[in-house]
Amino acid sequence: MKATHAREIDELRSQLAAMDETQVDAEESLRVKITEESNKALEDVRADHEIALEEQKSTLSAAFASDIRNAEKKLALAKEEVNKAKTAAAAEFAAASHAQMQIRQLQADL
Repeated sequence: MKATHAREIDELRSQLAAMDETQVDAEESLRVKITEESNKALEDVRADHEIALEEQKSTLSAAFASDIRNAEKKLALAKEEVNKAKTAAAAEFAAASHAQMQIRQLQADL
């Protein structure tokens, strides 16, 4: 009877060791699977962030180019206004000079 119990105990220990080994293998397999899935998810997020960053760069570049074009248009309009003001000032100066010359002429005639 002792021999039977000893064999049963040995068999149970053997089964327990096999279960422990199976559990260790299952845990390792699960750890590898989770690690692979996590790495893939991180890679996907990184790729998404890269795409979003490139889109933002493109949008900012387009907005910056638009701002530059608008500033150039405003500068051109301002230059045009300055030129108009210069022309008007030159015309007024010429008119004032002509009037002053007429006044001197009249004074000389008197």
